[in-house]
Amino acid sequence: MHASSLRLLGVAFALVLVIGFAADSRAQGVYVGGAYSWATVDTEYVNADLLDDSASAYKLFLGYEFPRFLGLEAGYVDFGSYDISFASQAAHEVSSTGWTAALTGYIPLGKLFTVYGKVGYFFWDAEFDAADDLGDLVDDGEDPFYGAGLRVNFDRFSILGEYEKFDSDELSNDLFSLGIRFTF
Repeated sequence: MHASSLRLLGVAFALVLVIGFAADSRAQGVYVGGAYSWATVDTEYVNADLLDDSASAYKLFLGYEFPRFLGLEAGYVDFGSYDISFASQAAHEVSSTGWTAALTGYIPLGKLFTVYGKVGYFFWDAEFDAADDLGDLVDDGEDPFYGAGLRVNFDRFSILGEYEKFDSDELSNDLFSLGIRFTF
């Protein structure tokens, strides 16, 4: 890349930041929302060839966005269920759900767009539907998570797209979401 291209890119980035810091975001205050999500799972306990590693998921959330750059959010995530196929047995199922608590940071890019990130803690439950004679295996825990997204604001109504990473010793979930939120 040429020096002039890098300089132009730097000026454009600085301009976006200045506009973002100078502009007011339309969707501040208390908000509620939900999202349809695509989840993937990775676990070291099951051979990847035996695991259907993607599922439909959903999430619900409630939060408060302060007037400048920070917010708090709580939510519920259902990662759906993943099928595990063993050659000699019927398919089994792994499912996980959890509650989240996060600190959010946001930068309005004018009145229409907002970019944001979040970091928080995830309180999860996972269940493995084992063979009939073994019963179900259940596990739970708490682990940090993080995410980022882009929001399109239409006064109090917003459409959002985001990515979140939930990582623990037992499971690692990626969540790609498309959702809506309403600010009161």
